[in-house]
Amino acid sequence: MWRTPALRDGPVATLLAAVLVLAVVHLAQPAGAVGDATYLVAITLAATLAWVVVARSEAGDRRVGALVATGVTLSAVGDLLWQVYVWSGQEPDASWVDVPYVAAYLFLAAALGLILVRGQRHARVDAVVDGLTVVVVSVLVFWSISIAAIVADDSYSTAVRVVLATYPVLDAVLLALVARMLASARTRSVGGVWLATGVICWLAADLGYLTLGEHALLDTGWILGSATMAVAAGALSRFDGGPSTPALTRTATLRRLAIAVLPLLVPAALIGVGSLRDRHDDIWFQIAGTVVLIGLLVVRTARLLESERLVRGELEIARDAALDASRAKSDFLATMSHEIRTPMNGVIGLSELLLTTDLDERQRMYAEGVHSAGDQLMAIINDILDFSKIESGQLQLEIIDFDVAQVVEGASGLISESAHAKGLELLAYCAPDLPHGLRGDPTRLRQVLLNLVGNAVKFTERGEVVISAHLVDRTGDVVTVRFEVRDTGIGIPADNVERVFAAFTQADSSTTRRYGGTGLGLAIASRLVEAMGGELGVRSVEGEGSTFWVEVPLSVAHDAGAVAPPPAPDLDGVRLLIVDDNRTNRLVLRDQATAWGMEADAVSDADEALAALQAARADGNPYALAVLDLCMPGTDGLQLARLIGQEHRPRPGVLLLTSGPDVPLEEAAAAGIDARLTKPVVHGRLREVMGSVLGRRVASVVAPPARRRAVQRGHVLVVEDSDINQVVTQAILEHLGFSVDMADDGRAALDLLEGNRYDVVLMDCQMPVLDGYDATRELRRREANGRRTPVIALTAGAVEGDRERALAAGMDDYLTKPITPDGVSTALSRWVPTQVDG
Repeated sequence: MWRTPALRDGPVATLLAAVLVLAVVHLAQPAGAVGDATYLVAITLAATLAWVVVARSEAGDRRVGALVATGVTLSAVGDLLWQVYVWSGQEPDASWVDVPYVAAYLFLAAALGLILVRGQRHARVDAVVDGLTVVVVSVLVFWSISIAAIVADDSYSTAVRVVLATYPVLDAVLLALVARMLASARTRSVGGVWLATGVICWLAADLGYLTLGEHALLDTGWILGSATMAVAAGALSRFDGGPSTPALTRTATLRRLAIAVLPLLVPAALIGVGSLRDRHDDIWFQIAGTVVLIGLLVVRTARLLESERLVRGELEIARDAALDASRAKSDFLATMSHEIRTPMNGVIGLSELLLTTDLDERQRMYAEGVHSAGDQLMAIINDILDFSKIESGQLQLEIIDFDVAQVVEGASGLISESAHAKGLELLAYCAPDLPHGLRGDPTRLRQVLLNLVGNAVKFTERGEVVISAHLVDRTGDVVTVRFEVRDTGIGIPADNVERVFAAFTQADSSTTRRYGGTGLGLAIASRLVEAMGGELGVRSVEGEGSTFWVEVPLSVAHDAGAVAPPPAPDLDGVRLLIVDDNRTNRLVLRDQATAWGMEADAVSDADEALAALQAARADGNPYALAVLDLCMPGTDGLQLARLIGQEHRPRPGVLLLTSGPDVPLEEAAAAGIDARLTKPVVHGRLREVMGSVLGRRVASVVAPPARRRAVQRGHVLVVEDSDINQVVTQAILEHLGFSVDMADDGRAALDLLEGNRYDVVLMDCQMPVLDGYDATRELRRREANGRRTPVIALTAGAVEGDRERALAAGMDDYLTKPITPDGVSTALSRWVPTQVDG
């Protein structure tokens, strides 16, 4: 860039002061020996000043400053020679004096041209074309004003006319170059302004000499112009051209187009003005100028096309680099997720298994500390991985067909154990009018719901947490779905509602200390919802609870059959009695049963239930099924089941909904319970179990009584390549009462499935030989016309699209590593409900 002129330098300041004093004296006494002496000494000192400034400037490329100093010096030489002519009594129209004068102009033009080239060092050809364009236009204008008249004046010889015409041409060139320099921010600064001021002073004085003749004011202008350019020479010696790469803005592009096109209008305008003045002698000169401008336009257009090609090439390179970086980040996140979760699965799983063994008080305290720290570390790792993906631009939405009920129920199922541990009622509900098959990103939608439900459980000490999905609007194939997560927790103060969506923020610092967490969850959920084109909000009353809601636009599934639930038993007209002390749960179950065509009634306690059963039997229309909640005040579900079996013959089929500790198989069988399901109930599974219980109840009418026996929990195939994970998973399953077979990869799993029947398969997704995705696809192909074996994915969870790929491959559910006994038990309860045959 420019350097500020060194005006505080002692010698420079002295010389400049002397020049200014002499200019003032000359202005006061312009004539005679004093006038001649002050003028000649002033311009000589100005030339000396220029070289002193250049010499005392900082080391660098001093060519521009040297060119300016040379121009000022040659002008001074010309003035000295002219004064010699005057003192000898000669004042010729053209002489040897014109040589240094013309040379001075040329050196200044060279300095200005070099400034323009340096100012556009990224495109020096463009700088030359710009300069030539402005010079041609200036020459055309000056030709019309004065040059044409000089050339046409026959009173001078040809040589004299050439010399006289040279000066306005050079004036036009200098004026054009100065204007072009001042038009660019890269060439316009302190030094540029000083140089432009000096050149303009010269041009004004020169024009005054042509029109006014000799005048003291014009001499002073020439002196000041020389001094000003001399001062600028030092700053110009350090001009480095500014930024090497221009900003490719729309304004810059339009300016370049204007410089290219508008000059073509000048010759036409000058010809028009000449016609009005009845002057046609210079029309051919204007035509020639037009041809030159067109040639420059062609060059400029070619340069613009070349620049566009280069820019496109650079953009392609940048795009490829960005894609490579994106892939590298994705690979890094996937690797980190896998590498972190594998040892964490061992830490958390083995520590939880350790807690099931006989430990003394100190050992149990240590083991619980390890397990708690592992859970906290895993939660932090999950949040940081998700937030880093979003912040680095790695968030990508996959649009596929999915079952919205499965998303809602899956999210509630993963949180159910935490809710039940706190004694909370956890409910999940999809409105019957909501289409099951939708199209969007189920993985991200589930992640949002998991965060909202997890927060609701975390901040609720008593009461309930309800997850619901409703249809808000439908326009063609686009539906707007509203998901709500309502709790009866601590609520949020009104002045902190907006803060909860900020990263690393919770309602207040005491909340962070009491409940823990990174404060990233809602920030991540908000970004995800925004990416899906939806909106996330909250209604909350402090001390009463909160309702977080999400509205997202989703499309109707392209292939509704692919996500449609399996054929369900016909429950039309079946009478159902629902017994639950929780009002919300009664409403949800009754609405869903009614949507299935059932005749459903709901009561809140055992007394009402027994009365309803008695009344229905008296009316000759008894209930075929009864759904009982286990945890009710007074008489609980287990006790009510015993009473039903004792007092009502034939008794209805009995389903027990549990949300706390499981009921032993023998105790459930003795109470007459036909099936058990864990809350929150997967409605599709509830309907399936209802049909199964009804079928067995009908069979029992015609079949001879059989001895009641308990069915084993089930046989599970675990497909896992990690030795540590095999140990953890097998130990957890055996602790839960399941028998286990192991396979190291997908190929071995298919071989076992070919000859064995399993109640469920736990399938790792990333394995050698054949991964879990391909193994599940092959299994579904083999089972196309037969029994469908439930497959639960074991997924790292943080890998982009991992869960979604699992569901798309035909898996029914997933468990996020590291797995826990509670999580495994909850998942298996959804797909392998314990039933007691009677």
